[in-house]
Amino acid sequence: MLREYVAGEGEKFLTTRHERDVETGLDNRGVRFYDSEVARFLSLDPWAKKYAEWSPYNYVISNPNKYIDFTGKGPDDPIKTFYASAKINTGEFGLKANLGGLFGVGYTHADGSLQLSVKLHLDVYSDKSKAFGISFSATEILSKREGSIAHISGGQTETKERKLDINTKDGVKYSKDDKFVKEETAGVGAFSISNNKATLEGKVEIGSGVVGAGASAGYEEPRNATSKNSEDKTKKNDSYGVVVTNSANILNE
Repeated sequence: MLREYVAGEGEKFLTTRHERDVETGLDNRGVRFYDSEVARFLSLDPWAKKYAEWSPYNYVISNPNKYIDFTGKGPDDPIKTFYASAKINTGEFGLKANLGGLFGVGYTHADGSLQLSVKLHLDVYSDKSKAFGISFSATEILSKREGSIAHISGGQTETKERKLDINTKDGVKYSKDDKFVKEETAGVGAFSISNNKATLEGKVEIGSGVVGAGASAGYEEPRNATSKNSEDKTKKNDSYGVVVTNSANILNE
C-alpha cells in the first residue's frame, strides 16, 4: 500500500496490525520503522547476524506472501507461544503468594537480584509452522516492583537476560541482552498485558524474605509498541549458535 496523507482522523493500523504514524507516514513495526513506499526498513536489523545473506533493511527476506514480521527483528519470530516453566530467584524482598494466576496477595521489590528458570515451549510462526524447544535462562534484575491484591496485579521490572535455547527449528541458540529492558505490566486474574506481550498464564508461586520459587503454564503473544520511542524501550540482543533455516531462492534486494 502506498503512503497516504489525509486530513482528520484516519485508520492508523493499516498493515499487519502495525501502527502508521500520521506525521511521517511510516509504519511502527516494533523495534524499527518501515517505509511502505520503498518496501524497506529505515534502520539496521538488530538480528542482522542471523540473516547475513540478506540486506539488513529488507522486509521478511522479500517474501511477504509467506512471512509476517511482527516485532521488526526477523520474519521467523514466533507469533504465539505455549509454555510451561519453573523458576527460582534470590535477592527479592517482601512477601507474596499466588495461586493459579487467579488470586494473589503481597508485594515484592528487588534492586539487584538473580532469577534462574527453565522453560518448555511450543512456538507457532507466521507461516503456520511449529517448533518445540527448551530454554535455560539467567536473568539479572536491576529493579523490580510487583504487587497484587485479589484479582488485580501490576508491576515494573528492568532486566537483562542470558538464554540458551534448543528447539526443532533453529537448533541451538545462545542470546544475551545488550542492556537492561524495562517492562511495565498490569493484569486481571490470569490475563496480563505489558509493553512487550500479552499473556494468559496460570501459575503457583511463593516468596518470603530473599528466596522465592514458582511454576507456571500459559500462552503469550508479542505486542507491537506504539510509542515513537519504542526503539529505546525494546529488547535488543546478540545471538550466536547453530541456525538451520529453509528459504526460497529469492533475489536479495
